[in-house]
Amino acid sequence: MISSKIGFNILVSAAIVAAFSFSCMAQDMFVGDWNAKLVVNDDLALPFGLTIESKNDGLVATISNGPEKIPVDAILDSSGSRLTLDFPHYDSKIVCGVVESEHGLELQGSWKKFRGDDRLATVPFAADQRELDDFEKTDAFVGRFEVDFDGDEQTAVADFQPGKATRANSIHGTFLTTTGDYRFLGGGVKDNQLMLSCFDGAHAFLFVVDSTGEDQLEGEFYSGNWFQQDWKATRNDSAQLLDATELTQFNNDVDLSELSFRALNGQSFKLDSVIGQGKPYILEVFGTWCPNCHDAAIYLRSVQQQYGEKLGVLGLAFELSEDFERNVGQIEVYKSKFEIDYEILIAGPADKTQATESLGVLDRVRSYPTFIFVDAEGNPVGIYQGFSGPATGQAHERLKETIENKIKALLESAK
Repeated sequence: MISSKIGFNILVSAAIVAAFSFSCMAQDMFVGDWNAKLVVNDDLALPFGLTIESKNDGLVATISNGPEKIPVDAILDSSGSRLTLDFPHYDSKIVCGVVESEHGLELQGSWKKFRGDDRLATVPFAADQRELDDFEKTDAFVGRFEVDFDGDEQTAVADFQPGKATRANSIHGTFLTTTGDYRFLGGGVKDNQLMLSCFDGAHAFLFVVDSTGEDQLEGEFYSGNWFQQDWKATRNDSAQLLDATELTQFNNDVDLSELSFRALNGQSFKLDSVIGQGKPYILEVFGTWCPNCHDAAIYLRSVQQQYGEKLGVLGLAFELSEDFERNVGQIEVYKSKFEIDYEILIAGPADKTQATESLGVLDRVRSYPTFIFVDAEGNPVGIYQGFSGPATGQAHERLKETIENKIKALLESAK
């Protein structure tokens, strides 16, 4: 006769095995290639690719925007019914579950993004596994265009090229502006209309584009479900942005060395404790919420590794919240993600008008990021506004060359 203790242990073991089997079955429902979308409004959805795989008794996810692949933390809850795709570096997440429909299994949930104190964006999310039709083949939208966004001071540049995705006739590209680029956009043409989109956890960009005549485009730009902007474009193979080193000027009424901001430990940090001490510096005006700043962080890390102690880097963070401890937490996540060991100070709110007042040394904060170049004596000697990231191809290479030349000049003057 089996003792009650042994019987109890058998029952417990059976329950554990059953729970594990159920967890694996629930996990398997999420695995696969998904056609994901964020619902912008009743008529529009922002598509992106989503792949979920099993790995080490858990799940891993990858988001696709044209050629870009973004790994994402995938966390299944204890019930096995809710999946969280987490973007802690952007303070956002998608939470979804599996439902059955006439088309098979679907994911349904929402994307929630912290956009500031008392401002939490919520956008409906869905995904299915239906086979997608090929895009229409046309050259009307391919090429380089000069773009006028309604309300913007400077013209932008659009660069659309044939894509290399598995979906036939896809188009990839981006928009370059004097404040940064619009990331890796992917999509294609259906019903004579081009749709390009990007979702990276921070930004949800959707461009709806129509051809209005030979070499003429017009369209609408959507950011999440909270912003819409019209634009027009004309084909121009030689279209270029204005010089990023000339757009922002110094306010000579403010002494850079006199500025003081809070360090992550809460203490006051005066800039003259590092600048003007015999080593040139790059000051980065940025925000952890900004994808272009994440591109810049990768670049600055490589710069720091290349030049070591010869060149200092100091981050001036302008964040979405007025909660100091919350901002510290976001910066710590940011530093960990990009393996940053240079000092970052909390300089003020992300609002550009307030940031201009807080920083003082620039005539206007126009872009995150903005680089301020400071010589070994502590004199500000140059500004680079915006950041053309890897999605911009040659523009990204030109940016690195420009900044490299500025760094070499700083180091030469310090000898």
